[in-house]
Amino acid sequence: MHRFTLVLTWDAHEELFHVRAPAFPDECITFGTDEAHAISQGQDAIQVLVDDRTSCGEPIPEDVSYAGSDSDVLVRVVDVVTRVDVAQPSA
Repeated sequence: MHRFTLVLTWDAHEELFHVRAPAFPDECITFGTDEAHAISQGQDAIQVLVDDRTSCGEPIPEDVSYAGSDSDVLVRVVDVVTRVDVAQPSA
């Protein structure tokens, strides 16, 4: 299992959260209509990226924490279970 930081920014004009994952700066950009939906969308996007990298033999990046201090930003950490994690039973 891997942990990744999600950064959620509320957009009042569009009335949704923009979501990005600093570990995948140009690859993981999505949105959600509320906080729970945004987190779910971000987690799903990371899942696809991690599974794709795993299947191609590419490394999975380390998490990158968010160091900003913007008052309109929510920072959440999510767990992502990879196909490799599912295929290998825990001891």
